[in-house]
Amino acid sequence: MAHNLPAAQKAVDGVALNSAWVPSLMKALLVGEDSGSHVNNFAWAYNVDTK
Repeated sequence: MAHNLPAAQKAVDGVALNSAWVPSLMKALLVGEDSGSHVNNFAWAYNVDTK
């Protein structure tokens, strides 16, 4: 499942949205693995600036 979360979204009146679902600046690639066939599930955050 993926969400399209473009940065710097604004409302119809031009005010920036303050929402957990719309990032103001996305500087990390988030990768998650969740499976019913694993005991442990994992999530990673990859910093795109420091690589």
